Amino acid sequence: MHPTRRRSACAVAAALSLLLAGCGTSLKRSEIERGAGLQSVQQGSSAPLTTGGQPGVTTGATGTTGAPSTTTGGSTTGTTTGAISNGTTGSAAGGSSTGSAASSSTTGATAAGPPLVIAAVGTLTGATGEATKGVTEAAQAWVGMVNSRGGVAGHQVKLIVVDDGGDTNRHLQLVKQMVEQYHAVALVGSAETSTQSAQAVSYLESKGVPTVGDDGSNSFGYKSKMIFPAVTAANYYTTAISFGFASLAKKENKKKIALITCVEASICQTAYDNFEKEMGRVGLNPVYKTQTSVTQPDFTAQCISARNAGAELLSVGMDFNSVRRVVNSCRQQGYTPKFITPAVGPGMEKEAIWQGVYIGWMAFSPFVADTPAIQEFRAAMDRYQPDAGINLEHSVGWVGAKLFQKALENARLTSKAVTSADVLRGLWAIHGDDLGGLTGPLSFTKGKPATPVFCFIGMTISGNKFVNPSGSRPHCQAPPKL
Repeated sequence: MHPTRRRSACAVAAALSLLLAGCGTSLKRSEIERGAGLQSVQQGSSAPLTTGGQPGVTTGATGTTGAPSTTTGGSTTGTTTGAISNGTTGSAAGGSSTGSAASSSTTGATAAGPPLVIAAVGTLTGATGEATKGVTEAAQAWVGMVNSRGGVAGHQVKLIVVDDGGDTNRHLQLVKQMVEQYHAVALVGSAETSTQSAQAVSYLESKGVPTVGDDGSNSFGYKSKMIFPAVTAANYYTTAISFGFASLAKKENKKKIALITCVEASICQTAYDNFEKEMGRVGLNPVYKTQTSVTQPDFTAQCISARNAGAELLSVGMDFNSVRRVVNSCRQQGYTPKFITPAVGPGMEKEAIWQGVYIGWMAFSPFVADTPAIQEFRAAMDRYQPDAGINLEHSVGWVGAKLFQKALENARLTSKAVTSADVLRGLWAIHGDDLGGLTGPLSFTKGKPATPVFCFIGMTISGNKFVNPSGSRPHCQAPPKL
């Protein structure tokens, strides 16, 4: 049984306001740098920073570049506004640590070479961040795990995490900063659902810096030779999720389906635009669809419209808190269809309103540790992200991190500094590897975009627990024609 998850009062307030700034203590950037051991970092801005709040999250105020804190490991108890941090073994300006990541000194190992620097640039706050930050949290847990074992070939891994605040231009600026100023050899654990852009992808291509473990929901995954998706990605993303929940619906002979999705993210627009085609592909009958904001407090009108259209299945493409409001709004109208969502919240399996819900996904199920590979994931999350909860995005972030680990193993690193060329050499050596059943058979070829994989899994909640009718490993097949 996974331990009870806790959330601080500051984090709760943040979820309600969609802002994390304002919780904690105001600190100068120089103080945070000293606390992280970055004595020589030079920054053009002296804007104050705010710490406190949610574990493992760093928030960047719009227009503030921020100073990275490149400590090693998993989660940190402090949230830093306007700064960049992956902190775990130390804390910024005296803030406490969860004690997550054991360093090489803890294990007794001596590093054979300089630290290996990687970066996660994505959206960690606001409505989108609440839904996608699990990608980064899992990567942090992986860093804690490998560093507790002495690092990779004697190199301690340093993961720099920065929040782009949902701003595409800021995302591009921060990607450049990670490469040029902090010499990140790869992007790993980036939650880029709403901010990855053609400009950022083009920049990384020009620098030969790979994105390992793309979060799956962007259109670039199978187009760029510098993106290495670890799960079903790009245009296949929503199709795989549809295959997952449709496999459950067909067993109960339910076919009429409605969609309520958001207006804030590009993936929501894609789901809305392709709804009829996607549902036809998986044998379901679309009868109603609508888009609305995740900030909407009540969804009664949308529930009534779906009910009047005869929908017996209701797919809700939003963050978990918004999905909850949709479910409650529908139940208040006496409308109780089979709800479908890819959004999962801590402890939801114990609540009556979620019993029987359908969940479709395209990576392994993180809820039932019935394989050695998933057991390793759960052990790392328990130790290095004890307050994060377990959600579906964690599985995506973990597979990406394990793909990066496999690349490093293939590269046969020495004591010399690790480069992007080393990472790429290791990635191009991967052919038909499913990483212990965590994903589909991955293959990469030098100078070409990744070969698409198409995998899906259907999950439900029954008897106050998550159930995987076909096991925790995703089912994979030849990609359908889109």
